[in-house]
Parts: sequence; structure tokens; C-alpha cells
Amino acid sequence: MQTSTTLQLQISPAQIIAAVQSMNKDEQQAFVEDLLAAVSPEHLDSLADPDKNSALQQRLQVRLQQQQQATVQGERGQSFADVVSQLGL
Repeated sequence: MQTSTTLQLQISPAQIIAAVQSMNKDEQQAFVEDLLAAVSPEHLDSLADPDKNSALQQRLQVRLQQQQQATVQGERGQSFADVVSQLGL
């Protein structure tokens, strides 16, 4: 059984911006998609082509399903220690 723990960190917007700026383009895209999926899934449509059958829409749907499955299986994400180290906390 997996338990949920809430963890509060003091991370400034400048630290988040610096971390995102250090990412390559694919990592930045994945970060934005993950962030939107977590906080505002309805805005994911703004990344997609208005054509509902577009390749982008299909790719995004597959990616979200893969991320959800990986999260459930505990395979997705970075360790807390790695995140703290990257952010210099």
C-alpha cells in the first residue's frame, strides 16, 4: 500500500525558473505538460492543435497515460534528495 505524505518546501520562483532554464527543450516541454496536467488539465488543450485528430493531441494523450501508469507504479519522478540537491536547498 502506498501512503501519501505532504511536504512543504520554501522554493522561490527564481529557483524554479533557474531549474527550468537549465533543462533541455524536451525536459522543459515535459515539465510544462506535467505541471498543466497536475494543476489545470483543461489547459492541456491549449498546447494541442485545434484539430482534435492531430498528431500532437494523440501524442499528448499517450504521454499522459504513460505518465499516469508510471506514477501509479512508482517509476516516475526524481527522488526527493535529487530535487533538493538540484535546487541547492
